[in-house]
Amino acid sequence: MATTNSNLSQNDDPPFPASEAHMGGVPTPIPDTPVIIIFLILFAVALGLETLLYRLDCTRAPFNGNGNNDEDDDSHYYHRRRYLSRFLILHPFPLLPALRITFLLTRLAALATRLAWTYHPRAHGASDLEVASTILAPAGSVLLLIANPLLARRFARDYAAFGPHPAVVRTARAAVFCAVVSLVMGVSTHADAYFTREREELDRGRSVRLVAECIRLAVALLPVLAVLVSGWGFPLQEEVERDRPRLQSRGAMICGVGLLLTLQQGFRTGVAFEGSGPQSRAWFLHKATYYCFVYLIDLMIVSWFLAARLDRRFRRRPAELKAKGVQDGPKKALKRLERWRDRVNSEKEVFGDSG
Repeated sequence: MATTNSNLSQNDDPPFPASEAHMGGVPTPIPDTPVIIIFLILFAVALGLETLLYRLDCTRAPFNGNGNNDEDDDSHYYHRRRYLSRFLILHPFPLLPALRITFLLTRLAALATRLAWTYHPRAHGASDLEVASTILAPAGSVLLLIANPLLARRFARDYAAFGPHPAVVRTARAAVFCAVVSLVMGVSTHADAYFTREREELDRGRSVRLVAECIRLAVALLPVLAVLVSGWGFPLQEEVERDRPRLQSRGAMICGVGLLLTLQQGFRTGVAFEGSGPQSRAWFLHKATYYCFVYLIDLMIVSWFLAARLDRRFRRRPAELKAKGVQDGPKKALKRLERWRDRVNSEKEVFGDSG
């Protein structure tokens, strides 16, 4: 009798069991453990490469529009490199690298909590690890939804006839704002569902969560439409002719990432509208589907960003200097390209200038 009362008290303590099935279900040692470890290694390698590239951009002497290096004086360049690493922590992160690095950290945290949840399940109700894992998994992807409209806005500014118009900036800011709002809506209602049993509250929270999913889907698709309209609908002909390989590469990257995010978010939205019960065994809740539509797509996007740093079609050195008729610039550029670090495209070459 004492055991029965103990079980009842445990069932009455929050967090309560989920009222709806979530993608991936409850993890088990097999097959979740090896799959999670593989993804942990891959995302950790991506994080190391992303951090290395950021440090590389910090120590790089950029080219200016006159064909000379911004740091022609070797002693000044050495002085900057010597003290930059000491005060690197005081140097504010640019927005896009910060978003990518934070996204990779959230992916590692989501995988780590899911791995811990595998070996520390709760016999009754939901564990704290389950709550953290199911919140971190969809929340991390919102950072990519924030980054892609910013890339599309830079693309429109560089290549569209209407690029300098204030409406472009306001639209990008509105998309970022909607993504952040949808993140707050989704996280708050998802967490609240584990701490209440009131049917009215659960229904209200589900409605808010569905609205948040629809907002994310619209934000995921917006950059694709923006790039198509900017680069092929109303292009700035002079910039297009002068920078066609880079335009095509940047447009393909933004559209490709946007379509992957649309596929991922569309799948999440469909699962949310389905609203299957906690015991459902539908195919879209299977573990393989979960890892493919969540972590594999995220890994593909991160790999695309990293591969773009080595794609010569993004490079503006020294061809851009030769096009401007600079005599000394190409020689200095070619000399600098002999350094291994200059074989890597800069942040501005791949993702565009900030501002």
